[in-house]
Amino acid sequence: MNHRLRTLSWSASLATAVGVSLLGAGCATESTSGPTSAGSPTRINSASNSASNSGISATPALNQYVQGYRAYRRGDAEGARATLESAVQSNPDLLMARAILGEIYRKNNDFSSAARQYEVLTKTDPYTLNNHYYLGVSYQFLQRFRESAVAYLRGLEIDPNDFRSNMNVGTVYLALGELDKATKYLDHATQIDPSSAVAWSNLGVALDARNSLVLAETSYRKAIERSPGSQAIVQNLANNLLAQKKTGEAIYLWEQIVEKNPTSFTQTKLAEAHTQGGDFPKAMARLDAVLTADPRYVPALNARAAAYIRQYELSGFSQDNLRVQAVDSLTKSLALNSGQTTISEQLNKWKSASAIGR
Repeated sequence: MNHRLRTLSWSASLATAVGVSLLGAGCATESTSGPTSAGSPTRINSASNSASNSGISATPALNQYVQGYRAYRRGDAEGARATLESAVQSNPDLLMARAILGEIYRKNNDFSSAARQYEVLTKTDPYTLNNHYYLGVSYQFLQRFRESAVAYLRGLEIDPNDFRSNMNVGTVYLALGELDKATKYLDHATQIDPSSAVAWSNLGVALDARNSLVLAETSYRKAIERSPGSQAIVQNLANNLLAQKKTGEAIYLWEQIVEKNPTSFTQTKLAEAHTQGGDFPKAMARLDAVLTADPRYVPALNARAAAYIRQYELSGFSQDNLRVQAVDSLTKSLALNSGQTTISEQLNKWKSASAIGR
């Protein structure tokens, strides 16, 4: 099992990761009034005032926008949504209404509907960064990663130093497996805002994925300096130390993590660290406890097999009962999850004693 990367919040990027932190998912546009197509302030009276001052009477669509905006301001998101949808049906070019609708849908995690609003906004008003940024966010949550990258990059054409867009396009490229691009944009994000723990942690994930372990460790330590209480970042560092075979430091961190958060995942990782350090009694005791609580926890079955195999190798292949127990764990693991290519290869390698080189 390879659980080297454990990240902050975005859960749709890497199979080996819990996810990278994504900015702007359901965040309200920062404004003391209603958003325009740019997501910037527009006071509720300005629409009617500008119309009357120019000699233009307010249209039904504009009146609906005003009603919808007022409903949104008083917390009636559903009433606002229905009224604003009517407004854009009457006038598809009413960008102020589309900006609020996009925000409402984002907050409700309805990213398909949000994307439809931002698609119109980016075509009608392509010079506003927020339109491209929130289209990228919506596509990213829909796992339309290539389209998400395009949207973020168009925003970066407007402002190459937009922190949010650099961060998120980096995580998109991480999801796509384009690690050089991921590192480029995430590194730039840390330069734009060196105080951001999220940026440093996500850069560490990208560097870990590139097997640049020493640089990744540095990034994680910078992230922890900026956010000492983040257990996700500490787990990033603990995994990284385990990958570097800095076993003593890894065990120390995993023990601290388990003390605070004794989940099946964290206890299995501590067991893996004990296996790496050759303390098999502690590793097996920890794995037995995990599997007693959850016999179907595949990572623990794989970790137990790895511990048996390591002991078998250290015995000079003389204690065949260890190989048999490893095969039993691998077989159970594959019965629960047949799609594990590496585990299947391990089973084929160790299932026959005659196949083992002495």
